[in-house]
Amino acid sequence: RYVWLLNQAKKPQLASWQQRAMAHLCEVEERDLTRRKIREPLALRNVTMRVSILLHENKITEAVTIATGATLSNHVALLLADQARKLHPDISIRIYRPEIFQQASLGGNNSYQQAYALLEKLLPLLAESEAKALLNELRTRFKAKRNFIALIAPL
Repeated sequence: RYVWLLNQAKKPQLASWQQRAMAHLCEVEERDLTRRKIREPLALRNVTMRVSILLHENKITEAVTIATGATLSNHVALLLADQARKLHPDISIRIYRPEIFQQASLGGNNSYQQAYALLEKLLPLLAESEAKALLNELRTRFKAKRNFIALIAPL
């Protein structure tokens, strides 16, 4: 919907529309957080929509700032990690690492392929010693998952 609205906006009005949209999303996030805190006192603000908009606009640093200490959908978190790899490798590492373990834990060749793809993105961001330690940890933890171990064997 946001892209459609951008296409509808006239150029001089675009900046004011963007500001209004972001302000509205902040209000929606605050209302949602207030409702969720009744059930979950430690709930975090869900900033999925704002981060996805900022990523669409290629405002990566601002997206990282907003996402830090908040909740994101898994899909948007992975998009953030992909786009932030060069500018904010630490953020990408914090997103990729648990996702690799999650995918490998699920089992099945499709999940193993996804874990492997994420691992290929993560390894260049790590120092050589960290990469070796991660691979050893994966091999130890998932040694019973032979297809996954065979997939990461060349690494």
